[in-house]
Amino acid sequence: MSEPAVRPPVSALPPGPLRIEAAFTASVARPLRQAADQLRSTLLDVAAERLGLITVAIDLRVTDLHEGAETANGSRTAEKTTRSPSERAPARYSASTGTQPLRGPTGELDGVVSAVPGVARLTAALGGRPVSMEQKDDPPGLHIEVQLAVAPGHHPLEVARAVRAAVTGAAARDTRNPVTVAVLVTEAAA
Repeated sequence: MSEPAVRPPVSALPPGPLRIEAAFTASVARPLRQAADQLRSTLLDVAAERLGLITVAIDLRVTDLHEGAETANGSRTAEKTTRSPSERAPARYSASTGTQPLRGPTGELDGVVSAVPGVARLTAALGGRPVSMEQKDDPPGLHIEVQLAVAPGHHPLEVARAVRAAVTGAAARDTRNPVTVAVLVTEAAA
């Protein structure tokens, strides 16, 4: 396997199939194996269909057993009051939020990324800027990293591919050197 053109973030996993580990609570009213099989199936489906991830195994751990009705009602209340990351106030990089838009080539790419269908907003979850560029000498080329959140109803892998193509096309107009683009999806709404 070749070395990636753009340095992956520190927390990145190596390319290849994934193993998912999850902890859950189960009801004593339902057979544990049945609950685990249903959760495992759901996680595999979401990983493949929603995120485009190849998963080889899912390890589940039961952390608690509950009686059912009482805890289920408590869980529903918690779900209503807990906001998902996609429901939190967006950290959009624009004048409308009081944050100065980026200027220069990076700012132009900011607009290119935001125009791709399925991009909810740019993020800077891993530090730095949401769109960063670095000119390299060995090998020569322009390396670009984009951090973004995917909007609900859009497949993260398809959005990442579309962003990579759009940014590569836009950046290649301004340079004769090769352009490589890494797209990091930091948030995917359900």
